[in-house]
Amino acid sequence: MRCIRRHVDSNSGFIAIGGCALVFALVVLTGCSAPANPNTGFSQSSPSASTTQQSGWQQYADPNGDSSVDAYETGPDYIRVRFTDGSVYLYTYSSAGKSNIERMKELAQAGNGLNSFIMNNVKYDYASKQR
Repeated sequence: MRCIRRHVDSNSGFIAIGGCALVFALVVLTGCSAPANPNTGFSQSSPSASTTQQSGWQQYADPNGDSSVDAYETGPDYIRVRFTDGSVYLYTYSSAGKSNIERMKELAQAGNGLNSFIMNNVKYDYASKQR
């Protein structure tokens, strides 16, 4: 079975491609992949992917320029925090408690106070550490 159909529009000169090629192009262009697994930091479809390459990472604002937090990634029951030294800590409801995780998410979005909160409240309550 042939999957690709091409048609050249005589007015514009563009080539229209249909069938499987269109589906393939949409997947490639949109970067479609499985969601990251919060326990590993890797996409389920690409176990060799680096955690720093995940699309869910948000740059931490840090308006005062005094934080060692570089970026963060949140999920329904976790927050992953990357520090300026490259280390990544995963904090979950199970490891640090729901109220602490939700507060950390608020501080991360605000871009201020996350590092202080971690140091004062959940420093050793991480589920995993990378690097």
